[in-house]
Amino acid sequence: MLFQQGELINAFLAGLGGALGWGFADFFSIKAVKRQKYSEASATFTLYLTTSILLWIIVFITGESISPLSLTLTIKLTLFAVANVVAYLLFFHALRLGNLSTISTIFSTYAVGSAVISILFFGEQTSLFRILSLLIVFMGILGVSIQNASKLTIIKGWPYVLTAAIILSLFFPFWDSFLGQQEGWLFWVTIGDSLMALIFGGYLATKKEKFLGFDKSSKIMILGGVANTIAVIATNWGFYNT
Repeated sequence: MLFQQGELINAFLAGLGGALGWGFADFFSIKAVKRQKYSEASATFTLYLTTSILLWIIVFITGESISPLSLTLTIKLTLFAVANVVAYLLFFHALRLGNLSTISTIFSTYAVGSAVISILFFGEQTSLFRILSLLIVFMGILGVSIQNASKLTIIKGWPYVLTAAIILSLFFPFWDSFLGQQEGWLFWVTIGDSLMALIFGGYLATKKEKFLGFDKSSKIMILGGVANTIAVIATNWGFYNT
């Protein structure tokens, strides 16, 4: 067998947690982003600030070991954070232009892209069944991205969300490889998401854009942050344990 039974269960649980968590995070995010009062950057800052705070609370409650940060590790984590920031800014901009179901479906193509890159360049084992499954998933996503098959009308915002999906397709295999080289995973995930929040905050301050106040939009994004935290924990736990 290519995978131990335990690894399959871990992968299933991680995928389920990620799908549910990010599904709800997307739902809450679109509610806030569609309100023209705030920018995508402002909404996403609130999302990742909430996630970072929750992750740090979990780190201290669980007694997770805090590893020293070298210059090399800091640079790598910063690059990972920047890639994520760009991808999510593009994604939320696409959400403002299009509708949640189709934009999120196109966005999820990064999972297929990540799998292909892992197989081709990271030596991950695969099978004919898995390759066929990836093709079926990709064709399904492609079909959903087209609103009117007769006119081949592509949904609004597709260039932005497709670019975001490509960035994350490259991000996740390298992030998976990075976590596999470290001792533990929660601390590194927490640092990465904290850097994302700092980058978003710095971007907002530089552009003099409005931060979310404690209104309905910010409360919605806080709920999105809780859902995002669940997804982040589930997927990264899966990366580290499979």
